[in-house]
Amino acid sequence: MTALRPLSAHELEGIIDRRGVCVTVYTETGPRADLDDAIHAASLLLRDEQDDATRTAVLDGLRDVSGDIRAHVPGGAAIFATPTEVRTVPLQGLPTAPDAGARVQTADRFFVAPLLADLDSRIPVMVLALSQNAVRLVDADVEPPRIVPVPGLPQDLRSFDALDLTNDRETLSHLRTSEEPTIRQRQYIHAIDEALAEVVDAETLLVVAAAEPLAGLFGELSRHPRLAHPGLVGNADEQTPDELAVAAVAAVARERAAVRDRELARLAEFPDRDLVADEPAVVLAAGRLGAIDTLFVDLDRSDEVDAVEDVARAAHEGGARIVIAAPTAALPGHRPAAAILRYPVDADQVEVG
Repeated sequence: MTALRPLSAHELEGIIDRRGVCVTVYTETGPRADLDDAIHAASLLLRDEQDDATRTAVLDGLRDVSGDIRAHVPGGAAIFATPTEVRTVPLQGLPTAPDAGARVQTADRFFVAPLLADLDSRIPVMVLALSQNAVRLVDADVEPPRIVPVPGLPQDLRSFDALDLTNDRETLSHLRTSEEPTIRQRQYIHAIDEALAEVVDAETLLVVAAAEPLAGLFGELSRHPRLAHPGLVGNADEQTPDELAVAAVAAVARERAAVRDRELARLAEFPDRDLVADEPAVVLAAGRLGAIDTLFVDLDRSDEVDAVEDVARAAHEGGARIVIAAPTAALPGHRPAAAILRYPVDADQVEVG
């Protein structure tokens, strides 16, 4: 069995380029994941297309990874199966309707449009578990989630505090009746923020897991440009990195929805309408020419799966900035795909077909 892990660029291109008997599954992960229905659906799809040996090999491979899927924590997973190998890829969040259960497709190539939408709009995410007793930075964007060493990060408020209050009743009484505890907490937060600035990239979504007043103080004092609002409420000292990553899924989903909404607003309000394409032939031609800046695709258009797949692949190959999964209702003319272009394109510039 092969644990879920992120794709390298080489592995991604291998999945995109693969031809032959290809079964693609997008599914939930964790204890709720149940691949039995997906395996049954794949069996039915393969029954009339492949011989018994090929069908059995693919289904055995899917069964073999089911334990990894159930053990995996946040988000979802893409499974790419052939008769000889199975690749499982963690997703930050299912880029298709999660309530519909697992999505299964068989073809002579893998269905990669949801994978590209996930990878292209992926948000680096870390969780800061913060209390008076402990401070941990968890990278929730790797599998498995792990604690990140941060040089200069305070271990806790007590060790950060230069005062020794153990047997000093007079000082302790003074702190209880003055503003000094708040001052010390603000200095504590400032020191934490300074240390994090050296290791946390500005594009990273930082999800703070803390109780008040530290949660509010960090939101007020931190200079990090991408804080999740709201964070994770309550003391997280006893939570493992896996548990913190799972808890951060909702914050990541909100942030990705905000990115999607901003990009859709940009599409709707783009000033040069000659650089907005929604005709399928034009979008495809633009992708093949490398003219797409941002691609929007509806991943739930079952009647347009091949068209969506073609434009997503073309946009990726042409170096599109980002692929956004969006509902048809939000796209011009309710088409299955639309694009913001780098320069105007006519469909007849590239032979389509």
